[in-house]
Amino acid sequence: ASGEAARAAAVTPPAPVRLRFAALLAGRTGDTKVAFDFYDRALAIAPDDLQTLLPAASLALGAGNRERAAPLVERHTTLAPDDGWSAALEAQLAILEGDAERAVERASAAIARAREALEFRLIFARALTADGRAGDAARALSALHETDRAKLPIAQAYAEALRASGDLAAAARAWGAAAAAAPDSAFARAEYALALARAGDRTRAAAMLEGLQALEGGENERARVDEALRAMATDP
Repeated sequence: ASGEAARAAAVTPPAPVRLRFAALLAGRTGDTKVAFDFYDRALAIAPDDLQTLLPAASLALGAGNRERAAPLVERHTTLAPDDGWSAALEAQLAILEGDAERAVERASAAIARAREALEFRLIFARALTADGRAGDAARALSALHETDRAKLPIAQAYAEALRASGDLAAAARAWGAAAAAAPDSAFARAEYALALARAGDRTRAAAMLEGLQALEGGENERARVDEALRAMATDP
C-alpha cells in the first residue's frame, strides 16, 4: 500500500521534484526499495540536484547499503565540497565502512561549518561512539538543551553512548526524557522499559510496558521487549 501511494505521487510529468517527493514518501513509510527506485529515476533526469542527492544518500546510509551510498556521497561532495552536509555524509559513510577515525574527522568538519546543526552533532556523537569514545559522545550530547536531547534520534544516540560508557542509570533517564516528550511513541516507551531493566529496575520497567500494545506499533514493540528481557534473564 505504501508503494502504491508513493507511485501515485509520481504521475507524469516525471519532474525530479515530483519523483523526489514520491521517494521521500516511500522512505517515510519504510518502503526503501520503492524509494530507491524513485531516487534513481530523479537522479537520472537531474544527476546534479543536491536536494535529491542528500536524501538519497541519507536513505542508503541509514539502510546500511554502502554500495549504493558511496557514489551518492562522492557526487554530493564533488558538487558541494564546502557544504557541511558533504562532510556529514562522508562521516556516516566512514562509520559504515568501519573507519571511525575518519568519521570523527569528517563529523568535526561538518560541525565547524554549521555549529548549531543538531544533525551534525548527532553524527559526531555516533562517530565518537564508533571510535570507542562513548564517554566523549555522551558529554557532547549532554551539552545540548534538554528539549533537544529528548528528541528521539538524539535520545537514542545519547542513551547508547551512556550505556556503552557503563552508566546504565543515566541511559534510563535519557530514554525516560524521550518517552515523556513523545508519549505516543511505542518505540520510546519500549526502549525506556529496556533501559530500566538493564539498570536493574524491573518494577518500573514492567509499569512502562502496561498499555504498550494500545499504541501504534505497540504489539511489535512489546514482542521485541519481551524477547530482549528473556535474553537478559538467560545471560550469565
